Amino acid sequence: MTPPEVQQYPKIILFDGVCVLCTGWSKFVLKRDKQHQFVMATVQSPVGQRLLSWLEMPLDEFDTMIYLEKGQRYTHLEAFLKIIQYFAWPWRILLVLKLIPRRYRDKLYCFVASRRYRWFGKRQYCFIPSAQQRAQILQD
Repeated sequence: MTPPEVQQYPKIILFDGVCVLCTGWSKFVLKRDKQHQFVMATVQSPVGQRLLSWLEMPLDEFDTMIYLEKGQRYTHLEAFLKIIQYFAWPWRILLVLKLIPRRYRDKLYCFVASRRYRWFGKRQYCFIPSAQQRAQILQD
């Protein structure tokens, strides 16, 4: 059965709420999402855990950002590119990464993802949205 969040929100981003890089990316998206197209949830949250379970993904290992668009799952750099396509110039220039074959894009993504805590750090607590960001964060 499809979770109600997937039925209600056409564009959902799941991210690691303790990862500094992932949280930074989420803040970046929220700042540029002027039309409030996206909603987000940390993978550690009850909503995130429910969505991961529905997607049959691990509930305790978070090695990729997940983007759900109308129930379709995108991961790794493909998720990033799907999200970037909704941004204005100059960010859309990053779509040039689509020219790289997917297997190489995924390897690059996995390389960074496996080192993200070491390079960027890890928070003790999950991402806490500002009052303005709260409207775009899925919570139970």
